[in-house]
Amino acid sequence: MSVGGCPFTSLASNGTSKDSCKAKERKPAIRSLRKEHIEDPRDINVALHALGPPAALAARYAKEGTLRPLWSIGIIATGVVIFFYWGLLLSFGAGMLAALKKSGIAEAHATFLLVDVTASSNAAGIGIGWTSQAVWLVIPAIIIILAFLLGSRLWRIASSIPHTRTSA
Repeated sequence: MSVGGCPFTSLASNGTSKDSCKAKERKPAIRSLRKEHIEDPRDINVALHALGPPAALAARYAKEGTLRPLWSIGIIATGVVIFFYWGLLLSFGAGMLAALKKSGIAEAHATFLLVDVTASSNAAGIGIGWTSQAVWLVIPAIIIILAFLLGSRLWRIASSIPHTRTSA
């Protein structure tokens, strides 16, 4: 398992590395671990336990040992979620239009996630509209913010800040 890339990468079935870790980065780290193991007078199980979990060990050797937010993934997640939201809103309006056509009613009003939607259908044409109040901007803004925060894993910032203990 690798944290931040190198030096501990797993190998694919054909023997090639799954990520871009170069041998010149991996070999010195492995050599250092072997040397420490040979020089350690303790039992192998005790020595391995002292190394800690694999993620912590890899983080010590990696160039970037701390986890950072993934801003680009946050932007992609935001785009996907807002596209899905607008698709649902337009599908809702199209469904209202289909119901109007079927029933012969000229105009209908409904609510989709707190947004007032109006659909009209007559001989002159069809139309879909929504409220001009701030709610039609607030709901997508909340969705965008949540999608970005979850997609970029913003909590990684809090976990990378060193916590200091105060003794009272």
